[in-house]
Amino acid sequence: MRTAIIDDETKSRQTLLNFTKKYAPELIIIGEADCVEKGILLIETEKPDLVFLDIQMPDGTGFDLLGRVMYNDFKLIFCTSFDQYAVKAFRFSAIDYLLKPLDPDIFMAAVNKISQEDKSIIKDKLEVLHANKSNFLRIALHSADGINIVNINDIIRCESNGNYTKFIIENQSNLLITKTLKDFDGILSNHGFIRIHKSFLANLNHITKYVKGEAGWIIMSDDAKIIVSRRKKDQLLKALSNI
Repeated sequence: MRTAIIDDETKSRQTLLNFTKKYAPELIIIGEADCVEKGILLIETEKPDLVFLDIQMPDGTGFDLLGRVMYNDFKLIFCTSFDQYAVKAFRFSAIDYLLKPLDPDIFMAAVNKISQEDKSIIKDKLEVLHANKSNFLRIALHSADGINIVNINDIIRCESNGNYTKFIIENQSNLLITKTLKDFDGILSNHGFIRIHKSFLANLNHITKYVKGEAGWIIMSDDAKIIVSRRKKDQLLKALSNI
């Protein structure tokens, strides 16, 4: 893949150059840029297959570049120093990212993954990323059929299914997603969802009733009855009282 590196840090660009030579010789570096303006010119001129893109640069952000560049038929891996909001946005949109300082194993995993991904899928992921820039409203979910763009408020619950997670979605077919429930607990737990059991993550807005018992159970908007684990009972009752 013809690859461009857009990052204002000389050290980061050099690390990516070294990594590609050592671990990913299939990536042919066709140019580098150290700011948004030069990055746009590089992309428009060279039309790369893959772009490593920094977030914070002197004249703007990687998001600014993506909003202005005309040519967008490329795969994308973000590179960033730890930025909690940005990382959360990447996880919601299922976009690949590398945290600085760069790690060779994570670099190789990201390159291997994106090499097998269709360019059109990147566009769907970027759509979710742009939608979530000010508030997290949508999530990109990988299923066997491709990428599914789902409104977070429409998700009724998530159910553990081994190394997969089943999403039960209002007025839609269920989706089986290739990540564990633990992964989605980390993504959704601060966005109206609560882990009520080791096997269930529930959307508080879709809980219609709590039924008392030793631990109790909840009734969801699709009439499903879900048991609550004893250790999650107090946390659930507190969350429901704050709705």
